[in-house]
Amino acid sequence: MKVNPKPKNSQREIEEKIKSAKKANHCFVTSLIAEKCQSKPSEWTVDDVIHHVCSVDPNMMTHADLFRKHEIDGKALLLLNSDMMMKYMGLKLGPALKICNLIEKLKAKRFY
Repeated sequence: MKVNPKPKNSQREIEEKIKSAKKANHCFVTSLIAEKCQSKPSEWTVDDVIHHVCSVDPNMMTHADLFRKHEIDGKALLLLNSDMMMKYMGLKLGPALKICNLIEKLKAKRFY
């Protein structure tokens, strides 16, 4: 009896494997970032802010360049409000509200 050789992976299967590998790596990186972000938010760099925001909501990755462009470090993050983010950074209301919620949670922890 002849055994059929294992069929080649379809393009979609390959893409799914790549996506899965990236996600696994992202989880590892996120855990490292989470350790670093246990420090005071007021001491965070721009990169720390970006990593924290994106680790809480990966959909915010699309706005990472805005944080870099506007030099939003930890101190600036704690001062942001939705009007500023929409007017000066060009964010839509939804993302601005999500970031405001994140900021309120940080402030409630009283790290700074």
